[in-house]
Amino acid sequence: MNFKKVMADSKFRDAEEGSSRLFSQLKESLSIAEQKELLLELESEWDRKYGIFLEYSYCQGLADSPMIHKELEKYGISVVKEDAEYNYTPPKPIFESSILI
Repeated sequence: MNFKKVMADSKFRDAEEGSSRLFSQLKESLSIAEQKELLLELESEWDRKYGIFLEYSYCQGLADSPMIHKELEKYGISVVKEDAEYNYTPPKPIFESSILI
């Protein structure tokens, strides 16, 4: 999943704004420091759980990739893999070779 696409999705942004607003309202309504601390710990655990979920989703996508490519080929859609060497541009040398001679 492309992170930029998710962040640009209006449904995601609406959900994010809504959850942030509600979280802030809940945090402000708590009167005891211990309650506020528990709320922050809960938020941290939610984030940790969500991170694990995303990692599993990403790994599952990688595992399913060959099957998805085969299914796409049935409909005439080809997924081209590029060699790593074409995606890498070596850095230019700092000194010209004639200087080193």
